Amino acid sequence: MCDGTARPRTETLEQQHARVIHEFCTLLASGWARCPPPVSPNCSRITRTPGRPAHRTPPARAISGGNPLLIRALLEDHARAAGRISAKAPAGPVVADAFREAVLVCVHRYGPDVLEGAQGLAVLDDAGTPALLARLLDIEPPQADHVVEVLTMAGLLADDHFRHPAARAAVLDNIARKDRTRLHRRAAELLYQEGAQATTVAAHLITPATHAAANSPTE
Repeated sequence: MCDGTARPRTETLEQQHARVIHEFCTLLASGWARCPPPVSPNCSRITRTPGRPAHRTPPARAISGGNPLLIRALLEDHARAAGRISAKAPAGPVVADAFREAVLVCVHRYGPDVLEGAQGLAVLDDAGTPALLARLLDIEPPQADHVVEVLTMAGLLADDHFRHPAARAAVLDNIARKDRTRLHRRAAELLYQEGAQATTVAAHLITPATHAAANSPTE
């Protein structure tokens, strides 16, 4: 875990999720927002701030999956955007810096195995499946299934893919350059073996070079 605390290996998926959601609510209560005691596993009832949009609107729930940390981040981003727009508030959810930061907090909070799995899924993008993730990371299929379950329960995934491009981008951009290059090359190899289109395979070979060029210092 990112806080260095050892967790029992016998912890079930439901126990792990409940613990992390409790940690989310603690974070919210101590800093970002005030979250009342959870009345459901996903702590969906968060105090609504007057003048702000309800988090239960379909677009916001589709983006956050009901995760209280992601919901609060959407509210933060919406409030910041509304403060910059004098004419009227944004019509829908705003996905910006607070949301991306919350995504990273979320994946790190579940520990290194889930973090690595999220990074693998971010690299695979639309081609991501538990089976392909297992091959990409050289892990057992049940472990890949577990990672996908955890990230789905956390509100980050739907149907094995990231709910929102910003969530995927946040995870992808947080991968160390050499690791990102290695994962893309491995993904290209696996997709080639799977008979994927040449353009899909090539994208994984081109992306690391493009990313490196974009992040290299200019003279």
